[in-house]
Amino acid sequence: MKYRHCAALLVFFFSITTIFAQKSKRPGQPATSPARDSLAIYKKIEEISKRRKITYKIYQSVFKYNTPSPSNSHHHHKSSAPSTKKKSKGGDSKIKTMDDYEGAIIRSIIITTLDPGGYNINDTATKPSNFSEKAINFLHIKSKRFTIRNHLLFWKGDSLDPLEIRESERILRTSNYIHDAIISVVPANRKGDTVDVTVLTQDRWSLVPSGSYGAENSFTLRDNNIVGTGQQFEQTVATRGLMDSAYYYKGNYSIPYIRHTFITAGGFYSTDYRDEKKGITLSRPFYSPLTNWAGGFEWSTHRVPTGIFLNPNDIGAYLFQLNYTYLDLWNGWSFPIFKSRSYGKRSTRFISTFRYYQMTYSKSLAKEQDPFSLYQSSDNWFGSVGVSKRRFYKDRYIFKFGVTEDVPTGFLLSLTGGLQRWRDGGSRTYTGMMTSWSGDVRNKYVSAYIEAGAYHHYNAIEQGIVRASVGTFSNLMNLGKWKLRQFFVLQGTYGFNRSPTERLNINGSNGLRGFESPLVFGTNKMLMYIQSQLYAPFSWAGFKFAPVAYVGIGMVGNEQQVFYKNEVHPFFALGVQIRNELLVFNTFQFTFGYYPYVPGTGSHMFKLNPLSTDNIQFRQPQMGEPGEVPFY
Repeated sequence: MKYRHCAALLVFFFSITTIFAQKSKRPGQPATSPARDSLAIYKKIEEISKRRKITYKIYQSVFKYNTPSPSNSHHHHKSSAPSTKKKSKGGDSKIKTMDDYEGAIIRSIIITTLDPGGYNINDTATKPSNFSEKAINFLHIKSKRFTIRNHLLFWKGDSLDPLEIRESERILRTSNYIHDAIISVVPANRKGDTVDVTVLTQDRWSLVPSGSYGAENSFTLRDNNIVGTGQQFEQTVATRGLMDSAYYYKGNYSIPYIRHTFITAGGFYSTDYRDEKKGITLSRPFYSPLTNWAGGFEWSTHRVPTGIFLNPNDIGAYLFQLNYTYLDLWNGWSFPIFKSRSYGKRSTRFISTFRYYQMTYSKSLAKEQDPFSLYQSSDNWFGSVGVSKRRFYKDRYIFKFGVTEDVPTGFLLSLTGGLQRWRDGGSRTYTGMMTSWSGDVRNKYVSAYIEAGAYHHYNAIEQGIVRASVGTFSNLMNLGKWKLRQFFVLQGTYGFNRSPTERLNINGSNGLRGFESPLVFGTNKMLMYIQSQLYAPFSWAGFKFAPVAYVGIGMVGNEQQVFYKNEVHPFFALGVQIRNELLVFNTFQFTFGYYPYVPGTGSHMFKLNPLSTDNIQFRQPQMGEPGEVPFY
């Protein structure tokens, strides 16, 4: 009987959920927030309290109206939403939004962090209920208050800026050790000229071991939030296989957002036979549309076994050891174009960046082996100017399974110029451009970009490239209790006057996961990905399930024969992805891939777990360090 009652409750719950979820949300349309649901409850309490004078007095002394702005729940809309008024028998009650407190002094910042197990950031009454959740929380060390504070764009004593509040909430969600974040504003006095800001976050479980066995045996330990400080550590120990007893090591350590500067410091090393390296880095990206400056630094040394091809059609490579030192410095500045306080105009910025990097090789190749001086010591200067507009709106069930996601919209137009000077004499110039756009087209999210660049040497074009991409995902569709979203991405790269060593292929992460062919290469290629993702209405021990069907298509060509005149290489996959949002490495998968034909390898091949959602990504309209358009 007990199980029958539970089953009835589950059917009732999912039925109610389905009814409320039937209306699909298009990009840019706000979803009902938990704060608005709570407001309805408070209004009901108010109506009941008015039946007696004394109960209404108690109600007034306890409850205050304060709800997030509609624009806070979905940034695709204007941020200056007007306040609304509700009339009742007891008089007028003004329901204030965050924007109504703009300019108020921040009296205090209250930071609360929830453990990963059993808590719900949208319902703080939910508590851990079983042994596993309590055990996880006992072993977990929560993020320190200063760790969370380092992500915020505002300070105690500042005048409240609603856009800074919303951007701080989004920046918190970009941290891979934070599951979700909600920032709310509460008036500290009747006038509303002083406010308290509450920052509520939920941690992810950050310590994760992993390993592999087979062609390469390895063990990796990673902690993305060391003792709650936000510092990150990863260490791998590996061997090449059963026949090789030698060990190699690689690791990295980083300290993000040092003392509220948004500067991340890091160090890395590797004794891997494929890339023996060590180095240090400093970086500060344009982490927000409000960022005024950005920059970076890297110094590293490398010992890399490298192969070069002397002719475009060669299959065998000339192998040699490449030893070099790399030094990279860049800085950028961002200025608002408009003086308006609106979200759209404040996020429209003029950006200029400058970069210097040098490559110092211990030994250079002969000119006939390296016609474009790819492996010659050089000094390089690059500069870019551009106009960018970046906005974000909130959505769910895109790359995560039900957690708030910030989807970028806007545009970017940038121009790049550069100079490369070789140490043994000679130089050449560089020009490039990039434009990108993301937004709503006929109720569907669309993201597209095109970029091009080339070197100019004695009136000749060298290492030219044009690359373009367009991607989209559908509205979230409801199939009973299940949810469905579809993705489509089309990418193309065209290179001209490239070195014989520079080759494009569609192997693995370069195109089709699990596809490995030594015979398919060239200077231009096209890739297409189609993915259908189902989101199951149930979970187990915090793990959610998403069946996936995937089709990938790749074509490769050269300057004599463009890709569309060559053979089509398809790839099909079917399986299920398993995700726990509270883990740092939160996605596992069981997929089967089918390859009709892989030149030089075989036909009708099946592989386990070839699929990766890395291919389905959308670019932000964001500038970074200037440089060449990469050839891949």
